[in-house]
Amino acid sequence: MSKFFGTAFLVSALIFLFGLSGATAAFAELTLTPYGSLRVQAESVVVDKAQAGEDNHYNGLRDAYSRLGVQANYLLDNGVQLGAVLEFPLDVAQMQAQDPSFFQGFYKENNGPRIAKITASSDQWGSLALGNQWLAYYNNIAYPVDYFSSFYSGFATHATFRREALTYTTPPLNGVQLTVSGVDMTDGAGTAYLDTLQTALSYQHQGVQLALAYQDSHDERANLLGVSGSYHSGAWRFATKVEQLQSHHTVVQNANPMVANLYGSYTLNDYTFKAMVSKGDGKAGKNDEADAFL
Repeated sequence: MSKFFGTAFLVSALIFLFGLSGATAAFAELTLTPYGSLRVQAESVVVDKAQAGEDNHYNGLRDAYSRLGVQANYLLDNGVQLGAVLEFPLDVAQMQAQDPSFFQGFYKENNGPRIAKITASSDQWGSLALGNQWLAYYNNIAYPVDYFSSFYSGFATHATFRREALTYTTPPLNGVQLTVSGVDMTDGAGTAYLDTLQTALSYQHQGVQLALAYQDSHDERANLLGVSGSYHSGAWRFATKVEQLQSHHTVVQNANPMVANLYGSYTLNDYTFKAMVSKGDGKAGKNDEADAFL
């Protein structure tokens, strides 16, 4: 059994056990919450760098990260909150259970769970999460601008979205939190488990959120540094981020590319109007920064 499906099996077993515990007097402390979303977009795409013989224009439907999952939470008598999440991808446009971006397929099975994690948390000592999860770097740097409702919004970052990881987050102290995470970035033969270290420092106060994060990669893959800021007041929300790859010395073409994003939105009754601008250094070809990073 692979580490990935081993974790998914563990999460499924815990959710089942939580459900059994519902038959006891402690049922009031248990919550089981199914959830899901259907997200399909109509798109018209123009490719300004299409090669000879390639289509430079596309019209069609594309899934924008639909999902289906269940979340379980159980409160212990000592105040510790236990949790488990199991979530699967849905590609509605293709009528398949798969990641429409195929990013998951670069790591493990593309039709496997998006999230399969167990958690424990308390107000005194913070939180601990184990399993396939949203990563600390993404949560602090890329997520603040990843509100744009498009399949393509997730491409405007160097961040990896989800991997198996062991993550600890401190309780907030005057709005400041520290997150440290060991990440299984690659799943190839001979690679170590939890081979990458991510660290993030964040601050929140009265609608302002600031974050600094660093990814210390293994072998010759690029390290990653990012900073983000966001502000939310009433119907308005603004966010920005800047990321910098720090490539290995063997990467000579566009070795340290940057990505910068600026996002803004306004909510009027049941409608939200969004805009985002993203600027990133392009790839230069074989053995460029993507070859070092992936």
